Amino acid sequence: MAYNHGREERKWRIWKEAEEKILRKCGVDEDTIEKIRIGRGSIKLSWRECG
Repeated sequence: MAYNHGREERKWRIWKEAEEKILRKCGVDEDTIEKIRIGRGSIKLSWRECG
């Protein structure tokens, strides 16, 4: 099976959007989400903390 870059990038983008939705639900501010998106931040949040 051949690697399809476009398909994999689309899957990754959907995953990242879902991740950002969870972060917003947990009350993470937009500046922090932006830092994570561009790779300048890290996250130390347990997913259990936000229910």
